[in-house]
Amino acid sequence: MQPASEFSRLRASAGFSIDEVAEAAGFSRRTVYRWEQGVTPPRRAAMRLLDTMAREHHPAVTGAGGEIRPCMLENTHQFGFCLRFRNLRLQVLSVISVIVMCCSPAAAAARDLTLDQNGSGTIQALINGRPATLRVDLDAPRVVTLNPAAAERLGLHGGMFSSQAVVGPIRLKGSVLRKEVTFGEKTVVSWIVWFEREYAPGVDGVISPALLPDDDIKLIFRAPRLTDRESYVPVDVTRTGGITYAFHSARDLIQTSFSTRLPRSSANAVGGSILLTGFQGRLIGDPQTSIIAFGIGRPVRTAQLNRPYSVGPFKVSEFDVRIEGLAQGANNTPLDPDEIIVTADRKQKPKSGNAVIGHEELSKCASVTFIKATSRLVLLCP
Repeated sequence: MQPASEFSRLRASAGFSIDEVAEAAGFSRRTVYRWEQGVTPPRRAAMRLLDTMAREHHPAVTGAGGEIRPCMLENTHQFGFCLRFRNLRLQVLSVISVIVMCCSPAAAAARDLTLDQNGSGTIQALINGRPATLRVDLDAPRVVTLNPAAAERLGLHGGMFSSQAVVGPIRLKGSVLRKEVTFGEKTVVSWIVWFEREYAPGVDGVISPALLPDDDIKLIFRAPRLTDRESYVPVDVTRTGGITYAFHSARDLIQTSFSTRLPRSSANAVGGSILLTGFQGRLIGDPQTSIIAFGIGRPVRTAQLNRPYSVGPFKVSEFDVRIEGLAQGANNTPLDPDEIIVTADRKQKPKSGNAVIGHEELSKCASVTFIKATSRLVLLCP
């Protein structure tokens, strides 16, 4: 059992507050405070997590290692990054983002960044001292995700951590390391990952606006019109790494992200079930295949809602909903754990689901701006 003084030392060495540790490790502030004061012994998992965070901040601190890997985030159809300690699996995109913020070298005063090209704007960066073109995606995790060819051209080699991406029954091996990424005169330290398949066609990789060193990041889709109005959507970037809005209904939760990558609005099976029930919808049309990531497609059907799902200025009446096709996937592999058959007589109502506002909706706006200081999106739309 680790003494509380050791917990305090590691927390201070990592440079995090009690609130930040509670957020990263998934425990309440009260629990972490009791560890700090020695009232109760800290959990081993929390000690290992702190140890890794401290070693990232101060390499001289040593201890148990871990494995960071992309994985399917719980109740979503997106891939994220998880940290594995032996048999313990933690979703720690928030930890990665805290490490990036605490450990980045001092930069010049922040400025606003505006990206054009119909909202799919790119930014130039230096990685390993070599130029790279990164697309800024609103639904990207808080890491730099490269194509394998780009990683090879940049002279990158996998570090001490292993990685794996999971899309449906497909598992892709990959590499991950921490590296400085420079944007003009500003530099951040970020996790960089790449896999066996291409992730971002036409560019070297993707990056989240939350990882950029600028305060406000604006994506421009078209010229403003007199009919456009400004609206605001509060978002969260610590849990999933993407920029996400939490929609609470009477009983359920839909975590909604915004994608410049996916053309159509979509939902995983749990999110689709919530939408169909709460917004009086029905499934129409035959099953189709929708590309999720890495060129990998999954079966979907169209959910048509009688009442539109509203997020800020967006009123979406149709979603591509993930469905379960056969009892098993290719080569007898199981389907995604979050894929279910959406039916009217479902006995257990889902509690949390995922939806994505696609590019078709976003491009109706003149611009979408991510404001870091207040963690919100400012949308200029009809």
